[in-house]
Amino acid sequence: GYIVLYGDIFPGANVVEAGFGSGVLTLALLRAVGRDGKVTSYDIKADVISKSLESLEAISGHHENLMVKEGNIYDGIPERNVDRLVLDLPEPWHVGTTTFFSCTC
Repeated sequence: GYIVLYGDIFPGANVVEAGFGSGVLTLALLRAVGRDGKVTSYDIKADVISKSLESLEAISGHHENLMVKEGNIYDGIPERNVDRLVLDLPEPWHVGTTTFFSCTC
């Protein structure tokens, strides 16, 4: 809840999340952005993504506004016009400025 509140995640926002993990934060982000917003989540482990997607869908159903990608956020992202970036990572400071300032987020 604190991340959603402090991050000013608002209805209609386009949010990129790094660290899909269990999907709990992702669910909170989806609820905060509402049907008009979008959440794109990255994780480096395909097995984590698969298992967490199953759990998330069992809890709250399918979300049309959720995109989950296998990838390393440190390598950059193709998304543009991002309103918020949520780094749910053990070492978020390793996400360099070139990762995001090269895009028009």
